[in-house]
Amino acid sequence: MVITAALNKASFPWSINFLLKDIWHYTTKFSFIMLEHIYREANTSADFLAKLGTQAPHSRRIDIGTDPEFDLLVSLDKIGSTLE
Repeated sequence: MVITAALNKASFPWSINFLLKDIWHYTTKFSFIMLEHIYREANTSADFLAKLGTQAPHSRRIDIGTDPEFDLLVSLDKIGSTLE
């Protein structure tokens, strides 16, 4: 949804306008940028972080640098593989 809106291919609720403004602002800083949707199933490290973020209290600091599961997922993402 955000990628589609960022590419100006559709209109979306005002609630994500602040995100879109940030995206448009930062895209002007680069000579080339490509925005592409990747399903969570294909990006296990992002999926891991999203799930972790929903489970953690907002005041808790999450240190992913010491999480062996996250390190494994990033390594697998780099080579295009998954745990399954």
